[in-house]
Amino acid sequence: AIVHLLDLYRDTTLMKQIAEYKLKGSASGFSSGPGAYFKLTWLYDFVRITVVPVLAVISVPFCMWLALQGFDLSEIFQMVFTEPVIDFIGRDGSEIMRVSLRMLIVVVVLFFVFKYVSYAIKAIYRDARLAKMQKASGKKYIHTNEVNLTLANNLIGITVWGSYVIMLFWLFKIPTGAISTVAAGLAAGLGLAMKDILNNFICSIQLMSGRLRVGDWVECDDVRGQVTAISYQSTQIETIDGAVMSFLNANLFNKNFKNLTRNNAYEFLKIVINVEYGSDVEKVRNLVLEDLKQLQGKDKFGREIVEQKYGVVVVFDSFGDSSVNLAVKQYILVQERYTYEARAKEIIYNTLNANGITIPFPQSDVHIIQ
Repeated sequence: AIVHLLDLYRDTTLMKQIAEYKLKGSASGFSSGPGAYFKLTWLYDFVRITVVPVLAVISVPFCMWLALQGFDLSEIFQMVFTEPVIDFIGRDGSEIMRVSLRMLIVVVVLFFVFKYVSYAIKAIYRDARLAKMQKASGKKYIHTNEVNLTLANNLIGITVWGSYVIMLFWLFKIPTGAISTVAAGLAAGLGLAMKDILNNFICSIQLMSGRLRVGDWVECDDVRGQVTAISYQSTQIETIDGAVMSFLNANLFNKNFKNLTRNNAYEFLKIVINVEYGSDVEKVRNLVLEDLKQLQGKDKFGREIVEQKYGVVVVFDSFGDSSVNLAVKQYILVQERYTYEARAKEIIYNTLNANGITIPFPQSDVHIIQ
């Protein structure tokens, strides 16, 4: 019933508030996914993430208590939920760990509480970072690769869930001496077995600290794509053909991969034009520059597809065996590279054909001496 009411509230009220907030506030690459509008949804999220699951867990023993109460069997309920189902006792008779069903219910309830705490801290931190960056840069749109949130989110997760584990040790009254004994016994074996895992873990921290961000476009081993996730073991990349590839962090860290969007969103593009000897180079230059103006628009985020600082230039490149080679140089948005390049080549080809400028075939002169 509560879930149904939450859905009604979301569809009738919350979505309208979010739509109004979008109109008033600045756009952002982080305006989708969980916690995107935490300022508006924090109470809804709390009920959905914590209150509903906790009520579901508590409802089981509560219903059993009601049923047994009706038959005056409350002592059985008390015995089932308070007596330990797991009872470890040392050789000297001391208690190592006692776990009852009541304690397990408390552990599950705390899990959902800590889950919301982790979620809320990450959302608050993200909002603060985005607001600070928008104020400092004056940009209306902040892209996902412009803010490094991966490392902070992982540190928040480790801190929150580490606190949860410590609390479990306290609840179960696990003696630290037992933990030290087990840890000492497993240290050597785990150290050897987890060498590669630890190596990937250390490399992931170094990648997250600045070399790589979620949203960056990278090129590695002739694979080009966008980083969609960075975990403690691997980095996930969605390639331009829609496939998903994963690189172990240690392998990626040791390679000379290209981060195409680390410094800016543009990359250099050079298109070579071959025209026959005797062609008017200045005429070709003017025709190409004029017709390529139709590609100088904006993307869906309002960014110029062609970097206006450098524009488009046509320069003399080289003397070929069968042609004069000109080069069309420009800086293009990384995401628009392949679309722009294909359209630009088609426009150049049609322009040369329409103006009677020949693109020569490779030619060789063969002299036969008898």
